[in-house]
Amino acid sequence: MSNTPSPTNKNAEAIASMFNKIAERYDFLNSFLSLGIHKIWRKKSIQFANPQNPVCVLDIATGTADFAIETLNIYPQSQVMGIDISSEMLKIGQQKIINKKLQSHLTIQIGDAETIDFKSASYDLITIGFGVRNFDKLDVCLQNINRMMKSNATLCILEFTKPTKFPIVIFYKFYLNVITPVIGKLFAKDKEAYSYLPNSINTFPCNNEFIAILNANGFKNTSYKTMALGLVAVYKGQK
Repeated sequence: MSNTPSPTNKNAEAIASMFNKIAERYDFLNSFLSLGIHKIWRKKSIQFANPQNPVCVLDIATGTADFAIETLNIYPQSQVMGIDISSEMLKIGQQKIINKKLQSHLTIQIGDAETIDFKSASYDLITIGFGVRNFDKLDVCLQNINRMMKSNATLCILEFTKPTKFPIVIFYKFYLNVITPVIGKLFAKDKEAYSYLPNSINTFPCNNEFIAILNANGFKNTSYKTMALGLVAVYKGQK
């Protein structure tokens, strides 16, 4: 089995290997490629989802723990668990947790949405930031997420989408398909990983298509809104 991720090869081993290789430069490139506004996207996503004082939170594909940390900034009394399949990303996330003295409220560990077997009806809020498009078996993952949510709990997903308005769409395609892989090669020394990024975005069902998938997998009161001129979208739903 290939260790090179592609839209048709999203096995956990391939994805974990890719993120392990770029983990050291991941946060820098996130800020560089998004001009630093990815932090605002996370905050606005949680505000849009508007969970009601969540006590127990699960952050899936937590990476270096940015979404989990932002959740605690808004809901400081929450208990947050973050899971990810990349051990190297988690090492960086753990150092952030220590530096911010969040150990009593935020724990991270290896795990993925498909196989994690946390207790059913455990979480008030589940968040996923820029990770759902990497799920190999999307329906299976969403069903497992639904299982772990309490009744009326909130799901909040932040993900890249595809703008449609001219001339934004022209700039977007050039930046994503041409500039991003070059920057990835220069700074992360891994053009392959940053070539996977546009491929995964271009093939992911977004906006109303993704809402239909959420509905088909047991979520209710689903909706979404786009941000950053249609470059990203935040989705919300309830169990």
